[in-house]
Amino acid sequence: MNDLRVVAITHKNFPLETIGKFHLSDDQRKNTLSNVKDTCGMGEVMYLSTCNRVEFVFTLPHYVCPGVTAQMLKATGVELSEEEIRSIAAKAERHNGVEAAEHLLHVAASLESAIIGEREIITQLRKAYEECSALGLTGDDLRLIIRQCIQ
Repeated sequence: MNDLRVVAITHKNFPLETIGKFHLSDDQRKNTLSNVKDTCGMGEVMYLSTCNRVEFVFTLPHYVCPGVTAQMLKATGVELSEEEIRSIAAKAERHNGVEAAEHLLHVAASLESAIIGEREIITQLRKAYEECSALGLTGDDLRLIIRQCIQ
């Protein structure tokens, strides 16, 4: 659990237009996430995209700072200037270790949603994990935390 990390671009810190720039279509998801995983040295990666959030859930043996976040955002291939990437990386939510696990539990419980208590997020979280697992991007660490979040 110490290697669990989350980078979240959500309605709390960004306009929907910015969040939308990081939406990955089905046909680009595998290549983009594989590139992010390889570029940043992640052990596992999962991608959650909803109408008001994009979250990267991954394992990494070191703390995620704004610099690592910028590297990750650049690896997505989104067409933004260096200044825009740095600005988004600085304002993105970053969670490390136990804090990342708590964040995921809050997301699954809809405590982080624009409408507290909406039920769609749990299904979106489960589907996001299943898609990334089918693409070979996840392993046991993310499987265990997502299983706990869903339960």
